[in-house]
Amino acid sequence: MKDSLKIIRFFFTFCCFTFISIPLVYFLRNVLGMTLDGSNTSDLLLVDTIHSVILVAIVIFLYFDKLKDGIKKIKAMGGESFAKKVIISGLLLFVVKIGAGIVTGILSAILGLDSMSVENQELVEEMLKSAPLIMMISVSIFAPITEELIFRAGIGDVVKNKKVFIAVSGLIFGLMHVTSSVVLLMEILLIGI
Repeated sequence: MKDSLKIIRFFFTFCCFTFISIPLVYFLRNVLGMTLDGSNTSDLLLVDTIHSVILVAIVIFLYFDKLKDGIKKIKAMGGESFAKKVIISGLLLFVVKIGAGIVTGILSAILGLDSMSVENQELVEEMLKSAPLIMMISVSIFAPITEELIFRAGIGDVVKNKKVFIAVSGLIFGLMHVTSSVVLLMEILLIGI
Protein backbone atom coordinates (compact mmCIF):
# COMPACT_ATOMS: atom_id res chain seq x y z
CA MET A 1 0.00 0.00 0.00
CA LYS A 2 1.38 3.41 -0.91
CA ASP A 3 2.60 5.64 1.91
CA SER A 4 0.00 8.36 1.29
CA LEU A 5 -2.82 5.80 1.50
CA LYS A 6 -1.33 4.45 4.75
CA ILE A 7 -1.32 7.96 6.21
CA ILE A 8 -4.94 8.52 5.14
CA ARG A 9 -5.93 5.13 6.57
CA PHE A 10 -4.26 5.96 9.90
CA PHE A 11 -5.87 9.39 10.22
CA PHE A 12 -9.29 8.06 9.23
CA THR A 13 -8.97 5.25 11.78
CA PHE A 14 -7.75 7.63 14.47
CA CYS A 15 -10.69 9.97 13.78
CA CYS A 16 -13.09 7.04 14.06
CA PHE A 17 -11.39 6.04 17.30
CA THR A 18 -11.69 9.57 18.65
CA PHE A 19 -15.09 10.69 17.37
CA ILE A 20 -17.28 7.61 16.72
CA SER A 21 -18.99 8.09 20.07
CA ILE A 22 -20.51 11.42 18.99
CA PRO A 23 -22.96 10.02 16.38
CA LEU A 24 -23.54 6.98 18.60
CA VAL A 25 -24.56 9.08 21.61
CA TYR A 26 -26.66 11.33 19.35
CA PHE A 27 -28.48 8.28 17.97
CA LEU A 28 -29.07 6.75 21.39
CA ARG A 29 -30.31 10.04 22.88
CA ASN A 30 -32.39 11.42 20.03
CA VAL A 31 -33.63 8.30 18.24
CA LEU A 32 -33.92 5.81 21.09
CA GLY A 33 -34.63 8.44 23.78
CA MET A 34 -32.02 7.24 26.27
CA THR A 35 -30.81 9.60 28.99
CA LEU A 36 -27.05 9.48 28.98
CA ASP A 37 -26.20 11.90 31.75
CA GLY A 38 -23.71 9.62 33.51
CA SER A 39 -25.99 8.73 36.40
CA ASN A 40 -27.01 5.34 35.01
CA THR A 41 -24.09 2.91 34.76
CA SER A 42 -26.05 0.42 32.64
CA ASP A 43 -26.69 3.08 29.97
CA LEU A 44 -23.00 3.96 29.92
CA LEU A 45 -22.14 0.27 29.73
CA LEU A 46 -24.44 -0.13 26.71
CA VAL A 47 -22.81 2.87 24.98
CA ASP A 48 -19.34 1.50 25.74
CA THR A 49 -20.21 -1.96 24.44
CA ILE A 50 -21.78 -0.69 21.21
CA HIS A 51 -18.87 1.73 20.77
CA SER A 52 -16.31 -1.06 21.25
CA VAL A 53 -18.03 -3.42 18.80
CA ILE A 54 -18.35 -0.74 16.10
CA LEU A 55 -14.79 0.44 16.59
CA VAL A 56 -13.20 -3.01 16.58
CA ALA A 57 -15.14 -3.86 13.39
CA ILE A 58 -13.92 -0.67 11.66
CA VAL A 59 -10.32 -1.15 12.76
CA ILE A 60 -10.21 -4.83 11.79
CA PHE A 61 -11.71 -3.98 8.40
CA LEU A 62 -9.19 -1.19 7.77
CA TYR A 63 -6.17 -3.10 9.10
CA PHE A 64 -7.11 -6.62 8.06
CA ASP A 65 -3.87 -6.90 6.07
CA LYS A 66 -1.80 -6.15 9.20
CA LEU A 67 -3.86 -8.54 11.29
CA LYS A 68 -3.42 -11.29 8.70
CA ASP A 69 0.35 -10.69 8.56
CA GLY A 70 0.52 -10.82 12.35
CA ILE A 71 -1.33 -14.14 12.47
CA LYS A 72 1.05 -15.56 9.85
CA LYS A 73 4.04 -14.46 11.95
CA ILE A 74 2.55 -16.07 15.06
CA LYS A 75 1.99 -19.34 13.20
CA ALA A 76 5.53 -19.25 11.79
CA MET A 77 6.93 -18.55 15.24
CA GLY A 78 5.15 -21.51 16.77
CA GLY A 79 2.65 -21.56 19.61
CA GLU A 80 5.11 -22.27 22.41
CA SER A 81 7.55 -19.56 21.35
CA PHE A 82 4.72 -17.05 20.96
CA ALA A 83 3.31 -17.94 24.40
CA LYS A 84 6.75 -17.40 25.97
CA LYS A 85 7.07 -13.98 24.33
CA VAL A 86 3.59 -12.97 25.51
CA ILE A 87 4.35 -14.06 29.07
CA ILE A 88 7.73 -12.29 29.10
CA SER A 89 6.18 -9.13 27.61
CA GLY A 90 3.38 -9.21 30.17
CA LEU A 91 5.84 -9.59 33.03
CA LEU A 92 7.99 -6.79 31.63
CA LEU A 93 4.96 -4.50 31.38
CA PHE A 94 4.06 -5.40 34.97
CA VAL A 95 7.58 -4.46 36.12
CA VAL A 96 7.43 -1.20 34.13
CA LYS A 97 4.04 -0.42 35.72
CA ILE A 98 5.45 -1.00 39.20
CA GLY A 99 8.55 1.08 38.38
CA ALA A 100 6.47 3.90 36.93
CA GLY A 101 4.24 3.79 40.03
CA ILE A 102 7.28 4.03 42.31
CA VAL A 103 8.73 6.94 40.33
CA THR A 104 5.41 8.81 40.37
CA GLY A 105 4.99 8.09 44.09
CA ILE A 106 8.44 9.52 44.81
CA LEU A 107 7.78 12.55 42.59
CA SER A 108 4.42 13.07 44.26
CA ALA A 109 6.05 13.05 47.69
CA ILE A 110 8.95 15.32 46.66
CA LEU A 111 6.81 17.83 44.78
CA GLY A 112 3.80 17.63 47.09
CA LEU A 113 1.48 16.67 44.23
CA ASP A 114 -1.62 14.52 44.43
CA SER A 115 -1.42 11.28 42.47
CA MET A 116 -5.03 10.99 41.37
CA SER A 117 -6.49 8.16 39.36
CA VAL A 118 -7.72 8.74 35.84
CA GLU A 119 -11.45 9.44 35.72
CA ASN A 120 -11.80 6.97 32.86
CA GLN A 121 -10.27 4.24 35.03
CA GLU A 122 -12.77 4.91 37.82
CA LEU A 123 -15.67 4.67 35.35
CA VAL A 124 -14.31 1.41 33.92
CA GLU A 125 -14.05 -0.03 37.44
CA GLU A 126 -17.64 0.99 38.22
CA MET A 127 -18.93 -0.60 35.00
CA LEU A 128 -16.82 -3.69 35.70
CA LYS A 129 -18.68 -4.15 38.98
CA SER A 130 -22.08 -3.87 37.29
CA ALA A 131 -21.41 -6.18 34.30
CA PRO A 132 -18.12 -8.03 34.72
CA LEU A 133 -18.38 -10.34 31.69
CA ILE A 134 -19.25 -7.60 29.20
CA MET A 135 -16.53 -5.32 30.54
CA MET A 136 -13.94 -8.10 30.55
CA ILE A 137 -14.65 -8.74 26.87
CA SER A 138 -14.52 -5.02 26.09
CA VAL A 139 -11.40 -4.28 28.15
CA SER A 140 -9.40 -7.45 27.48
CA ILE A 141 -10.36 -8.26 23.87
CA PHE A 142 -11.89 -5.31 21.99
CA ALA A 143 -9.70 -2.53 23.44
CA PRO A 144 -6.35 -4.30 22.93
CA ILE A 145 -7.18 -5.30 19.35
CA THR A 146 -8.25 -1.76 18.52
CA GLU A 147 -5.35 -0.09 20.30
CA GLU A 148 -2.68 -2.41 18.90
CA LEU A 149 -3.92 -2.01 15.34
CA ILE A 150 -4.16 1.77 15.63
CA PHE A 151 -1.13 2.55 17.79
CA ARG A 152 1.24 -0.13 16.53
CA ALA A 153 0.20 -1.01 12.98
CA GLY A 154 -1.23 2.40 12.07
CA ILE A 155 1.52 4.56 13.48
CA GLY A 156 4.10 1.99 12.31
CA ASP A 157 2.86 2.53 8.74
CA VAL A 158 3.27 6.30 9.06
CA VAL A 159 6.48 6.58 11.12
CA LYS A 160 9.36 4.55 9.67
CA ASN A 161 12.13 5.36 12.19
CA LYS A 162 11.91 2.78 15.02
CA LYS A 163 12.94 5.14 17.84
CA VAL A 164 10.61 7.89 16.64
CA PHE A 165 7.84 5.29 16.24
CA ILE A 166 8.27 4.12 19.85
CA ALA A 167 8.22 7.69 21.16
CA VAL A 168 5.29 8.84 19.02
CA SER A 169 3.09 5.78 19.62
CA GLY A 170 3.80 5.89 23.36
CA LEU A 171 3.15 9.61 23.54
CA ILE A 172 -0.13 9.44 21.63
CA PHE A 173 -1.28 6.39 23.61
CA GLY A 174 -0.35 8.10 26.88
CA LEU A 175 -2.03 11.39 25.95
CA MET A 176 -5.26 9.47 25.27
CA HIS A 177 -5.44 8.98 29.02
CA VAL A 178 -4.98 12.66 29.85
CA THR A 179 -5.54 13.62 33.43
CA SER A 180 -5.19 16.79 35.46
CA SER A 181 -2.43 15.17 37.53
CA VAL A 182 1.01 15.93 36.06
CA VAL A 183 2.54 13.05 38.00
CA LEU A 184 -0.04 10.53 36.79
CA LEU A 185 0.36 11.82 33.23
CA MET A 186 4.09 11.08 33.45
CA GLU A 187 3.31 7.54 34.65
CA ILE A 188 0.88 6.98 31.79
CA LEU A 189 3.39 8.29 29.23
CA LEU A 190 6.10 5.99 30.62
CA ILE A 191 3.80 2.99 30.35
CA GLY A 192 2.72 4.02 26.84
CA ILE A 193 6.32 4.20 25.67
